Amino acid sequence: MKKIFLLATLILTVALSAWSASPTPIAAYNCPKVVATAPVPGAKNYGCYDGSNFWTGDGTNKLYKISSDGKVLKTYDGLGAILYMAYDGTYLWVGDFDQNASLKKFNPATGAVVNTYTLNPGGTGKAGGIQGLVWDGKYLWAALAGLNEVVAFNPATAAFSMTVTGQINVNGIVKTTNAGQEYILAACDGFWSKINASDGSYKTYKDTPYSYRIASDGASVYTASFSSAPPEVQQFSLSNGKLLNNWAASADINAIALDNKGNVWTAANGQILTVLDGKTGKIICQSTGTGLTDVEFDGKYMWAINPETSSVYKLEYGK
Repeated sequence: MKKIFLLATLILTVALSAWSASPTPIAAYNCPKVVATAPVPGAKNYGCYDGSNFWTGDGTNKLYKISSDGKVLKTYDGLGAILYMAYDGTYLWVGDFDQNASLKKFNPATGAVVNTYTLNPGGTGKAGGIQGLVWDGKYLWAALAGLNEVVAFNPATAAFSMTVTGQINVNGIVKTTNAGQEYILAACDGFWSKINASDGSYKTYKDTPYSYRIASDGASVYTASFSSAPPEVQQFSLSNGKLLNNWAASADINAIALDNKGNVWTAANGQILTVLDGKTGKIICQSTGTGLTDVEFDGKYMWAINPETSSVYKLEYGK
């Protein structure tokens, strides 16, 4: 009996050791591998990849620059309550959670804040700051949840080129292109909007309540719900807004992203990372320990932010 117990213990130890470098699976077992881990005290909210490095904040005052191999290269102070970021090829734009929706233009080459703009000068409306930030090559699109607006900020003039109203409690935006036309998609309270990036005109499509996160591959739109009841992920047609599928993932989703293999990734409360097949909705992997507030795809790897472990993870599927 003692030998059997020792053998079982050894097998269990080896099994746990094998999973130590990967997310802990809770459903399905084809889970991604952690290829790098960056220790980031207070890692929080959302990140941004600039083509070489990954950036994230601690939600209070610090900005972290992380190398592609998971090393924290530099920490910058004085950046405020960082929520969302976008990179324009030269500058990193940092969106604040404060009710005035402060937007900082940060130079990664010098580590200096070049300028600060206030997108909601009066601090009117509900709190929420900048709840989404996207660079489209000309404009910086910002989601202003407190004002129920999505705005196109022009860095050249430091003014709004377009203001799209009626975006109720907008909490997520993404850029996509279909048939040569660029759109900004906005996840709002009970609906999502398809905004024409050329003139600001838009159409809205009904969605489940609390679907505040959004992604698109140019053909479909995927929204994720911060809700405790399934379905938590919805797939729509980008062209006509028709609901194509409802899929169960996990409760209280904080972020959604797509990879180049046709998979849909979500990060949710409980440190739950879920990977769905983008065609069938089948759960490929569901695990704990990596994703919580964000997942960001850099073209090859998925980055996940987890405040509970004060870490940023770089993930990939094995060959």
